[in-house]
Amino acid sequence: MKLFKPITVRSETVIDSHMNIINEDDEFKWKYWIGMNLQRAFNANQEAEAFEWALGESGVVSNFLKVIAGKFKTHIKPLLVGEFQRNKDGKWRIHIHGVVRCERQVACRRVKGFWRMRQYGKFMWKVYDQKQKGVAYSMWGHKTIYWGHPACPRNKAMCKGKKGCIHLRRTGNDLLH
Repeated sequence: MKLFKPITVRSETVIDSHMNIINEDDEFKWKYWIGMNLQRAFNANQEAEAFEWALGESGVVSNFLKVIAGKFKTHIKPLLVGEFQRNKDGKWRIHIHGVVRCERQVACRRVKGFWRMRQYGKFMWKVYDQKQKGVAYSMWGHKTIYWGHPACPRNKAMCKGKKGCIHLRRTGNDLLH
């Protein structure tokens, strides 16, 4: 699996820039706050493997977002952050949250049916409130995972051809510009 490299961002200007891009995005106007406590346990020295399992290109969360993109016929641009933390039972687990931007509205109640809670752990998907400043909260002290491309439903004619996804060709990840 290829991992989207996690980095810790501590710059207020970068965080403010990300907040502005996300809040002012008119093309991807539907924004959702997601969070999950993954239940798979790791050893303390397996942080890279844990992030790869959860957020690699074929990771649990990545595949979940691809399924949502296909089922709801919308492109998804996520800004996800993760934390490798020690739990009360002494095991190390991944905690993930962040903002997911979509072209179309996604019914929050219907999304939960696609997440395998018994297999992967607790999950939350709700409408993002920009007044809560979730982007700043997420990025300050957590490892940010930048996706190089949006999750594509591959159902639009402009995404099916040889050139691939229209949003990948246009901007890729707009948070990295």
